[in-house]
Amino acid sequence: MPASLNKLAKKHGTDKGPKHRYTPIYTKYFSASKDKHITLLEIGVNSGASIKMWLEYFPAAHIVGFDLNNPSHYGSKKNWRFLNSHGRFTFYQGDQSSTESISQVLKHAPFDYVIDDGSHISEHHQICLACLFPGLKPGGIYIIEDLQAKRPLGDHIHTTEMIKTFLATGIIKSRAMSDKQAQYVESNISSCRIYKDRGTEKICFMVKK
Repeated sequence: MPASLNKLAKKHGTDKGPKHRYTPIYTKYFSASKDKHITLLEIGVNSGASIKMWLEYFPAAHIVGFDLNNPSHYGSKKNWRFLNSHGRFTFYQGDQSSTESISQVLKHAPFDYVIDDGSHISEHHQICLACLFPGLKPGGIYIIEDLQAKRPLGDHIHTTEMIKTFLATGIIKSRAMSDKQAQYVESNISSCRIYKDRGTEKICFMVKK
């Protein structure tokens, strides 16, 4: 019997398992696609632990990773050697705050799933959402992790508040998006839910129409 996503998280050492307890939620959304030829993008590769988990969980998937640095920068040269030679993984190095940089990954669109586990800065969340949501398939899912992270906001609304405003009004308000980009996102969300852990809002799943 194939290992559960929670067991794979423990095996590969990603914090999506026991630390944040995201794996049961991911299983709810991802299990129907487990053996399909899907394309998953994860922003924030870090050590590569979660990428290895996705590669094992989705045996027919193409996984795309984007990060400011490759895993060897985070002390994981062994993981980087494994991923760099893996036929179902493609890595892009770039800056999440730059639309031009993040747009590199769109050559692999349309995506079934996009996971933002990058800088956890609200402005960066919103830049990526504006850039990547059009590259999501109809019925695809856009996930933003670690909403509880405290990062500098500057003049930008916190992503949790942006999502709550959308849920209450149907309107996306973000200084990081043009009016056209915000209107595209808000008019193409089929469903949106924020999940809590121990009373803290931590992860959001947006399903595209």
